[in-house]
Formats: sequence, C-alpha cells, structure tokens
Amino acid sequence: MDKFGLCFLAYGDEHITEFNNLKNNLKNYPTFVLTNNRSLISSTTSNIIETTEEFNFNLKRYAVNAAFQKYDTIVLLDTDIDIQTFEFIDEIELDGMYVEWIDPKLTHKGIRLDTKNNNYLIELGKLNKHNLPIQFIPEYCIIIKISDKDKRKQFVERWSEIHKIVKDVEPTDRHYNLNGAIEGCIMYLTCMDLNIPIIPFGNKLKVTHYSSNSKFDKKLV
Repeated sequence: MDKFGLCFLAYGDEHITEFNNLKNNLKNYPTFVLTNNRSLISSTTSNIIETTEEFNFNLKRYAVNAAFQKYDTIVLLDTDIDIQTFEFIDEIELDGMYVEWIDPKLTHKGIRLDTKNNNYLIELGKLNKHNLPIQFIPEYCIIIKISDKDKRKQFVERWSEIHKIVKDVEPTDRHYNLNGAIEGCIMYLTCMDLNIPIIPFGNKLKVTHYSSNSKFDKKLV
C-alpha cells in the first residue's frame, strides 16, 4: 500500500511537458497535479485538479489538499527535477516539514534577500507571532507529514490565509516573472503557526533540480 502521495503544479505548456516526461518515471506512485489544462496531462495521472485561476506558485496547495485527503505524508515536487529514490521517506516517523536546507538569506534575481530588505518578507514578518524568524527553504522538493487529518486541513487553510494577506507584494520568479515565488516562506510560517517542526534532511532523496546551476547554489528557481 502506498504511504505517500506526490504533488505537482503543472501550469502552462512548459511545466505540463516537464510533468508528463517526469510522470513516465513515476507511474507507480500516486500523483496529484494542479493544472490549467486537464486535456494535456498524461493519461496515467489519476488525480488531476484543474483551475481557471491565474498562475501562482501557491496554487500547488490545491494538489497538496487533494493528496492530504488520502495520505498523511506528501512529497511536493517541481516539474524540472529528477529523483532517484524515495527510500528516505520510509525513515520518517515524526510529523514535520522536511526540506533540503534552511537559510536566513537567499539570492533572488541577483539580490541577497533577508527578512528586512523586501516588502514581501516584511509583511510576512508582521504575521509572525513567534520568537524565531521566518527562514528560506528550497521549494523544489518538500516532504510534509501530518498525522492528524484536521491539522492537515488547517495547514492548507492557513497557507491560503497567509497568501491572501501578502499576495499584493509577493515576488515573481527569476525566469519568467511568474507570481508567487518564494512561497516556501509562507509554508514556513504556516508550520510555525501550527507547531509543525521544520526539519532539514540534506539531499537524502538525491534530487537533481535542473534549473539550478548547482544543487549547492542556494538560488531561488
């Protein structure tokens, strides 16, 4: 029996093509994808959520929400990745958001960002009622385990609430100026609000992110 679901945002021709190519290698895993064009998604994908909303990286929460209906553990992946093994997931016993790294600063569009020099991060900071700061995480591979079904629902709802508050000042990505970049900071604050630990796992999943110059360069994609 499958223990986890894979979640993707495949919106627009390029992302959909990447997803379909990737799905050929992941056909044995339950997959949940949010897309703007259901007809272009691989027929081997059984859980397709279609939207008419404009593109935003935070739309991926709809795929997460669908997967959380069936699984307490999800793997949120970009479409431009290659993943060699899911064995690490079998080691996960405790609830948490598992990420490759955590960093207080991040290079985005050639600027070294922190939580004091960017309107988006400043507005998120106003929502942070905790003693610890919001930090940056890589969004191309995130594992989330939440055992309690109600808490899984709260996670998606809180993600949506925070995004609505900061949407007017959210950054765009460095490739195509797509809205909702650095969405990992919203997910980070969501976890803090719900007392979900954020745990770095290194590269135990052996994920290659093709849009990065190097997996060791902490540059937002």
